[in-house]
Amino acid sequence: MSNKPHTVFLTVLLVTCFVSSASAQEDTGPFYFSKSQNLVALVKNEIIGHELRVYNLDTGLAVTKYRRFDDEIANVKFSTNGDLLLVCTLDKEGDVYDIKTDQQHAVSARYEAGVNTGAFAPDDRSVAFASTDGYVAVWDIKKIERNYSSLPHISGGQLFRVNSVSFSPDGNFILTACSGGAGTNGYARLWKSRDGKITKLVSHKDDVLRARFSLDGNMIATCSKDKTARVWSVSEKDEDAITDPLIHDGVVTDVVFSHDSKRVATASVDGTVKIWNARTGKVQLSSIKHDKPIFSVRFSQDGERIVTAAYDNSVRTWDSLTGKEVGIPVIHDGPVFFASFYAEGKYVASISNGCAIVSDANSGKIIRKIEIGHK
Repeated sequence: MSNKPHTVFLTVLLVTCFVSSASAQEDTGPFYFSKSQNLVALVKNEIIGHELRVYNLDTGLAVTKYRRFDDEIANVKFSTNGDLLLVCTLDKEGDVYDIKTDQQHAVSARYEAGVNTGAFAPDDRSVAFASTDGYVAVWDIKKIERNYSSLPHISGGQLFRVNSVSFSPDGNFILTACSGGAGTNGYARLWKSRDGKITKLVSHKDDVLRARFSLDGNMIATCSKDKTARVWSVSEKDEDAITDPLIHDGVVTDVVFSHDSKRVATASVDGTVKIWNARTGKVQLSSIKHDKPIFSVRFSQDGERIVTAAYDNSVRTWDSLTGKEVGIPVIHDGPVFFASFYAEGKYVASISNGCAIVSDANSGKIIRKIEIGHK
């Protein structure tokens, strides 16, 4: 059993990257939440063990039994319909679980190194697992077989860690982000999901921590340890970035498009969030700040608000046009890994180690607190 005393997020972000990306319909990041069924997967990584359990956000009741793992749980994601959950662990395993039957699915990925991220295709027919040793395997969930050979992430003859993987909204492409060696570029790669052929390669001057599709599927955004984010066209013909580098004073931990794909929000360890025009790269808002590094940022569906989650234990909602804070902050007992709007923007759900809080999106009032010890 691992005896490392850190949480999953601190392990991954401060060393290399943030826990990975999201659903094909809505690229919402570490997919702790199933918005189709209002479920949350709670993960608790501690010295004494690593636990996972799924709860109903509306009732706070557990819908699965406890699952315990021998090493850190690096990522969890729900399928689009909310029936399946993928679990990635650093003990070299990636598994799929059926929520309704509470049983492990036959699809299981085994690597020579840790499995640190994964994603479901939008139709839930395929699942991709990515490893710390530079490979992505894509499985057919019904046939229980690999679609093709693993996708290698090679630079200068070496394999490098894959930090994020996601499918395009139409399911035709797979987008990956990976690290580079010391002092070398990190890359994002676009692959055809049908045959695994690479169609686009873009780079940063340091590790690429995350790569995301816009919801219209026409653009991708990348963020990096080089303190920048970039926006790129999905088209093979457009080799250059759409925007100049979107610059912060620290590592850029998260990047996300607004639902209309017109804006991009970036979060950084410098404690700021900036909002940019996705086509011109012009900064539209730069006044949003936390006291410590910000781990995630998300737009509401109407684009009028954003929600941020940070190392200062707080979740805050902001007006995306003025930067004015909306309501009071939601305070967790530890660093907050992720926060997102749900129920058409009425609520915010946020995650810290082993805990989820549901709060009113307008007032910040806590509606429900769910901890992994709940029945």
